[in-house]
Amino acid sequence: MEEGVHLSPGNTEINDTLHSPGKSPGSGTAESTCFVCCMRFSTVDMCHEHQKHVHMRWVDRQLPDHSHEELSVPNDFTEKNTNSSKSSPQLTANPEEKVPTDKESGTPVSSEVEGEDNHGGDETSLLGDSETTVNKIDEKLAVDTAEDVECNFDKCDSQVISENSTDVLKTQQNGLEETTSLEATEESFTQDTLRTNLIVMNDVPSDKQLAELGFPSKVGHYCHLCDTVIQSYPLYYMHMYNVHSLEKRFQCIISDCKHTFSNATAFQCHAQKHNQKSESFCSLCDMVFEDTKSLQDHIFSPQHGEKYIKTQEKYFHSEPRNYRCKVCLTWFGLFAIYVKHMETESHQYRCKYCGLSFVQPGPRRNHIQSVHPEVANVCEV
Repeated sequence: MEEGVHLSPGNTEINDTLHSPGKSPGSGTAESTCFVCCMRFSTVDMCHEHQKHVHMRWVDRQLPDHSHEELSVPNDFTEKNTNSSKSSPQLTANPEEKVPTDKESGTPVSSEVEGEDNHGGDETSLLGDSETTVNKIDEKLAVDTAEDVECNFDKCDSQVISENSTDVLKTQQNGLEETTSLEATEESFTQDTLRTNLIVMNDVPSDKQLAELGFPSKVGHYCHLCDTVIQSYPLYYMHMYNVHSLEKRFQCIISDCKHTFSNATAFQCHAQKHNQKSESFCSLCDMVFEDTKSLQDHIFSPQHGEKYIKTQEKYFHSEPRNYRCKVCLTWFGLFAIYVKHMETESHQYRCKYCGLSFVQPGPRRNHIQSVHPEVANVCEV
């Protein structure tokens, strides 16, 4: 499974790059070397473009990006309790200050008590009479006010209800107008965003630039959503980005994970946890596992048994038949192998005697035996 070979914990060259002090992931030497295929480039930008167009996969933009989870460093330091050091000082009495005390009993006496006038009793009686008269006046005012409020309550209530009904109607009308205006604004904003975010031909590397980036030679580029092969890579890139709203990211090949990463360093850290070598996979179920134990558990699971029975009943074969090439009618179990076949197989078997082309080697052999019987026993190799 060549497309799934990314990185494994046993890759000594990658581990030396990660853990050596002179080759940290943030250094220029490590960033200009692809951690997937160990291919070196003259600049860091070329390395990033190589990873983007060669090793990244097309994924949906709505999928969550797990780069921040891998790049976030857990904080192992806990805050200590500093209440004792930062406690507020206790207020203590100043021994120099002297509180005045009574001469006979020795109890403290305030300055207000010492300055009282001897005629306080007369003033208290006058204040009591004035308070009683004020209370009687307040009671009469309260009764009159309550009667006036009861009389005017019904009038105010009717006015409030009528005003509230008109306000509700106005609010509903305004809400409908605001909703329609918001929908129109969102539609126009979405259209403007799509127009501004479209990829054009100049944004994609040319064939010459792709060759410098180490892009492998392919017959075409397969779109799994349209089930078509596009020969030109710039057209294929614009098709996937503009039509299907996909973007390039690193993706974990483990079927139970499938996390996507836009950051190369984050995916590099994730690859140390999940083996990206794809040595353990089930072709019948099109699933990739981290180790042999997980694969064995899957083989003995009911999921694998049901898939085996359905394949046996439908095709009368136990061989994996998940994807089929429409040109040569070949069956494949793993999606990655199927994509590789569609992008690298030219499906052109030419007769070297008359130049006629065939999509399969069998029909070409039959053609030679029937049309060119004199050379039918000659080995084609």
